[in-house]
Amino acid sequence: MATEDQGNSLPQRREAPYQFRGTFYEACDCFSFCPCWVGRPPDEDECTGIVAWDIDEGVIDGVDVAGRRAVSVSQHAGHRDKSRQHVLMFLDRNATPEQSDALAAALSGRLAGPLGELDELLGEVVSIEHAEISLQRQGRDMTLSVGRSIQVNGAAKVGPTGDTMALSDGRLSTVLGSPATIGESTRFRLSLPAQQIEVDLQGRSTASGRFSYSYDPAQEPLANDATLSTTFAHLEGDVRALSKLIRSMTQNH
Repeated sequence: MATEDQGNSLPQRREAPYQFRGTFYEACDCFSFCPCWVGRPPDEDECTGIVAWDIDEGVIDGVDVAGRRAVSVSQHAGHRDKSRQHVLMFLDRNATPEQSDALAAALSGRLAGPLGELDELLGEVVSIEHAEISLQRQGRDMTLSVGRSIQVNGAAKVGPTGDTMALSDGRLSTVLGSPATIGESTRFRLSLPAQQIEVDLQGRSTASGRFSYSYDPAQEPLANDATLSTTFAHLEGDVRALSKLIRSMTQNH
């Protein structure tokens, strides 16, 4: 089904609470597995990638987003941490305006917290559109479609023990999840003529897993205070130990 263009304006940056979880699917045009997971620059020094979020349950800034999906298409050159990404966002066509605003804000990193890194990497939001988004898993196979514009088919890789290959505590674990099941696409197709993106490849990187994001800015000062209290307690202990050592040395002389 055709997508509906919603412009390219993102909500203003602000701190807001969110807690939601579900399944992610990541695919790009790099070989083997995406080098970003291990902090390396992309193959051929450029990357066109997709991340899909399928939300089981959760709330973003007071808005229930259970059952909604979103997809981010990004392009960047050079190392991910040093580049500024050009991003297209596709939001669930069944999302209400409130849900759309909440999804766009959180998944672009505008609400800070663990997803805040996405905002730091953002160079330009090319467009925000609504579309029919489908993400399906059958055994080791995953299929993602976004209207008629995006089609990704892939399968998880299997190791020598017969279990699927997985990457834990990777560079993308905070903004996606851990562990990430490593896979390979049988088709990676993007047809976005308005953005001059035409890609149709196979045998490229995919990763999938579970995500769980939680952030409450009201609790952050408490966490900081607790950290300071712990630090001061350690310092006091060090001072007492040092004073005791000095007294002992004085008495010996």
